Amino acid sequence: MGCERTPFIIIMMSSLLLIVEGGFIVKIVGVVYFAVLTGILAYLTNKDPFFFKVLIRYLSYQDFYPSTAMWPGKKSYAKNLDN
Repeated sequence: MGCERTPFIIIMMSSLLLIVEGGFIVKIVGVVYFAVLTGILAYLTNKDPFFFKVLIRYLSYQDFYPSTAMWPGKKSYAKNLDN
């Protein structure tokens, strides 16, 4: 049972920030936050090992790709989008 590295580091650093900088109640919340999110992350990784790689690739796609090459500096807009 393992986790992907990048989301785990984000969870670990954010919970460490809560534990180090907060009061007593915030420290407890930081430990619970770390335990719960690490469990969810391990569950997601077991269900689909490529979940975060696919998610990051999907989020990197553009919303609109022009059908023709444009001049430099000229913005291209979608012509038939319903606004």
